[in-house]
Amino acid sequence: MPVGIGKKRSAMAVREANQFRHKMFEGRKKLGSELTERDRALVRKREELALVCRRLRDADLSQAVTRELRKHQALLEQQIAELER
Repeated sequence: MPVGIGKKRSAMAVREANQFRHKMFEGRKKLGSELTERDRALVRKREELALVCRRLRDADLSQAVTRELRKHQALLEQQIAELER
């Protein structure tokens, strides 16, 4: 067997083995085209509300920061309710 044939066969085998490798790393399909602007805004508001709630659970907040976060939380909940209608 000539010297180059073994390399060619192994390169082809590697190419075949890796042919669909990119699909393992694709992840979720983006929902951008399926969601309306209102739906995207609703998702953003819910994510922001989750961040505010997580911040409120921190023990090292001053009363002023807690008060402002509670105001922001109420505002976000109101905006979410409006978007859900």
